[in-house]
Amino acid sequence: PYKIEKVVPEGKDTYSVYLLPDGFERPAFKAGQVAWISRGPSPFVISRNPFSYSGSTEWDAVRFSIKKAGDFTNTVSDWKPGEKMYVDGPYGTFDLDDPRMQKGLVLLGGGIGIAPIMSILNTMADKGDKRPVYVFYGDFNEETVLFEDEFENLKSRLNMTFIQVLEKPLNPEACEHKGFITKELLVETLPENYKELFYFMCGPLPMMDAMHKHLGAMGVPKSQIATEKYEMA
Repeated sequence: PYKIEKVVPEGKDTYSVYLLPDGFERPAFKAGQVAWISRGPSPFVISRNPFSYSGSTEWDAVRFSIKKAGDFTNTVSDWKPGEKMYVDGPYGTFDLDDPRMQKGLVLLGGGIGIAPIMSILNTMADKGDKRPVYVFYGDFNEETVLFEDEFENLKSRLNMTFIQVLEKPLNPEACEHKGFITKELLVETLPENYKELFYFMCGPLPMMDAMHKHLGAMGVPKSQIATEKYEMA
């Protein structure tokens, strides 16, 4: 089992849970992968839920960022340091060493779908990876935005272009990009060789459908696109 090291509030109804292995060496995982988590005295419980790793592969602790959205996740704010958790994983095929990602990455995240993207960015920063990376992060408003300080820190450590889009900003004057991530925004932000970059997206289904449409219209080959769908429990 793992032990909870700490539970950190990230934004409205979202918490990052840091877990340390309890008496064994932490299994390696890759940025962009997922694991099944259960809480309690034994791994044999009815409720197991899939979550993306949101921390770097280079950290001692594993981090999962969890939004309250159902029976299991609604209790996350009550989880205490020292409690036992079971982690079954990693699963998933995303791999930063994939040759298709050589020229750079475009990471498209919506809401809590930003979690696996944080794992990718933190891992790249810790490994000194200077490939160009373009991050488009869509969320509802300033209160629901996650990882603000972490993004500031990552900007100085990565070759990163960061675009945040708020659907209904509380302070519209201060918000540069309002509404949704559009095809126009992608085209004007990305470099000329955008068809050679690798695209990874994670977010609510309507957002993912829209991104697939935009990328299709832009002529991005399907082989250059990876998606992670999430349905929270």
